[in-house]
Amino acid sequence: MTARPRVLVVDDSPTVLLRAASILETQGYEVLTAATGEAGLEQARRAHPDAIILDVMLPGMNGYEVCLRLKEDEATRAIPVIMLTQRGTERDELEGKLAGALFYLTKPRSESDLIQRVAEALRATAPDGQAAPAGPGVSPPQTTILLVDDSPAILASVERLLSDRGYRVLTASTGETALQLAEQARPNLILLDIVLPKLDGYQVCLRLRQNPATQHIPVVMLSNRDRPIDQLWAFEAGAVSYVSKSEEPQELLQQLQAALRGLRGPAA
Repeated sequence: MTARPRVLVVDDSPTVLLRAASILETQGYEVLTAATGEAGLEQARRAHPDAIILDVMLPGMNGYEVCLRLKEDEATRAIPVIMLTQRGTERDELEGKLAGALFYLTKPRSESDLIQRVAEALRATAPDGQAAPAGPGVSPPQTTILLVDDSPAILASVERLLSDRGYRVLTASTGETALQLAEQARPNLILLDIVLPKLDGYQVCLRLRQNPATQHIPVVMLSNRDRPIDQLWAFEAGAVSYVSKSEEPQELLQQLQAALRGLRGPAA
């Protein structure tokens, strides 16, 4: 990483480019800009930015294709990509993360959100000794957790909790999307709610265990249900741990660390 972190912003809107450059420059970043996917790829290969903010809707080559090409190129694959777009459906976010984006933000977004995501992206890819400590229980960079919950509030709060501790977080709000994302992205761990529309968490966990591509991924159940029978059903479905949503955040983090180490955590 350069002494003054360099961020490449790729967007076909001059207004967005100017606003993003202004926000980032006030934070001490060096900002490069490009208005097309092709120009963005060229800038990335030539200037080796520390992070890229990438719009989806670009003329010619769209943002998903740009991201895929960045990740296929050995010279640019390590650069974290933040998708910033007006397309905010779950399918759009899934495509962005499958293409290799670290974060996916929808427009309009507050300045503080953008600044925080850029800082998190830089921390996640900083060389050893340069990343700021985040306290006990920090995951290694690039550890990926798939978070599955149909509550936007839970998704937002838990994603922030995990991102702040160095995890890469993928999200899904339905069981069907979770199964697709688990098979394609192969996360290191799945944090799974029980109460979901259509396929519930037990069914999702059973299907994960029946699929050779996902059967090895540890599943931690996260739920408002505290009855012993619910915990029993979770373990019978293949979960390695069960955490109540009423528990303190530290308890959740400890259970995740235990699951990532291959240990069965105690029942909540």
